[in-house]
Amino acid sequence: VFVNQYLSHGNGARAVREAGYSPKSANSRAAQLLAEPRIQELIGQEESRALGAAELSHDQWLRQTSAIAFHDPRSFFRKDGGRKELSEMSAYERAALSISQRDEVSYQPGVGLTLTRRMRMKPLNKVTALDSLCRYLGPIVRQTSSRQRLHDFVTALHRGQNGPTRNGKGQRVDDDGLTHREAVFAQQYARHRNGARAARQAGYSRVGANSRAAQLMANPRVSAVIQRRQGEALSRVELLAGAVVLELQRIALLDGIEYYDYHGDRRPVRDLSIDMAAPLLLTFTETHRYGPGGRLIGCTLCQAWTVMDKSRALEIILKPKNAWLLDDDPKRDKGHLDELLYAVLNPVESPPAATAAA
Repeated sequence: VFVNQYLSHGNGARAVREAGYSPKSANSRAAQLLAEPRIQELIGQEESRALGAAELSHDQWLRQTSAIAFHDPRSFFRKDGGRKELSEMSAYERAALSISQRDEVSYQPGVGLTLTRRMRMKPLNKVTALDSLCRYLGPIVRQTSSRQRLHDFVTALHRGQNGPTRNGKGQRVDDDGLTHREAVFAQQYARHRNGARAARQAGYSRVGANSRAAQLMANPRVSAVIQRRQGEALSRVELLAGAVVLELQRIALLDGIEYYDYHGDRRPVRDLSIDMAAPLLLTFTETHRYGPGGRLIGCTLCQAWTVMDKSRALEIILKPKNAWLLDDDPKRDKGHLDELLYAVLNPVESPPAATAAA
């Protein structure tokens, strides 16, 4: 009870009273309990579990936002040009969609009740999602003074050599020569750079977490793993930033005339290149009318399309805090956005099949 209450609000004396101990010596009793290794271990395990859930939610946000920001409108169509049913789409494709349904019941004398069911399917606005990613990436990218320096830093890091399976104390170690707790500390510290928090997440005592973190940071093996993990994370950020820049450029530099052939007819979405398809905002509407007994008496299918807000994309690019979006990066290649994206993070499900080049 003490551990659960302490984790809920962080007040030791209050947790002691809530656990049924005497309120007269609550502070001293709390200090005694928090100094017990068994209590410290339980608190560390629960904190690790809670923080792990929070990190999972963060990863889910990044995947879902990226699915909206980088969705390819061509993926909503079959090879024959027909629109896919929801059951035919991957979870990654469905993650970018907003779906609504409206039922209207009417009555006419001599006809009876009729039901009109209208379903609308529309991709969520990728400009808004790209703006969210810019807010997320901006502080990280601005801390990196030079992308070439970042690249050199990442490539200079090397993995630890295969070492013994046990260290001098008989503890099991991984390929980097770290014990399980040391490896967890390095992983968590590379994520948030809070030594005491990382020590607690790794299962070390809450009491003395700061000094334990300092000792671990002074360990050359631990320090090398932290540097490598931070470099790998920054490299993934760089790839994601490149994908954001590319997608904003596709919207901001759009020339609408390319959507039409020389006869003035609109080109099918499936026939467009990714650069031309990316700025499209499609809306699919299906209307079904049912008569008495549920008999289908009419069906209307509508496909409408417009383009994303070009002025909004330009506004995002020109914000002073987004100056990094204007940096030239030779590693950006318009033909490899999918490769960039899937190198950054795992999709919602499995990645959709690569779309054919126009």
